[in-house]
Amino acid sequence: MKPVRLLIVAHAPLASALKQVAQHVFAEAADEVEALDVLAETHLDEAVAALGQLRQTHRDAGADTLVLVDVAGATPSNACVHALEGDAGALLLQGVNVPMLWRALAYREQGLQAMAEKAREGAFSGSGLLGSTD
Repeated sequence: MKPVRLLIVAHAPLASALKQVAQHVFAEAADEVEALDVLAETHLDEAVAALGQLRQTHRDAGADTLVLVDVAGATPSNACVHALEGDAGALLLQGVNVPMLWRALAYREQGLQAMAEKAREGAFSGSGLLGSTD
């Protein structure tokens, strides 16, 4: 089974902040997590090129890539869709949040597909109302 690296892509500074949150709990996985903050003035083609380089680095290391992106339809996710088109070694999940991130890292040894499914489950199970709504 191939190793899996995690790439967080989001509007600046969210990706970097989430990487720090990941390292807070999973310090041993620091080398397996990367962040790409997309600035407001970043053009789509620049973001696609940056993502392509990061993914190539993962390929060169023999690793698959799970990409967690903040929101569909914006520059970070659009760049991911373009950069990863036809790439069987990469999966893209939208709606990144802390439970998704931590769940992905907890299951990183189980391969790309399992890691993605567990991350997706974490996103849903980690959101909801707390306390009374009365």
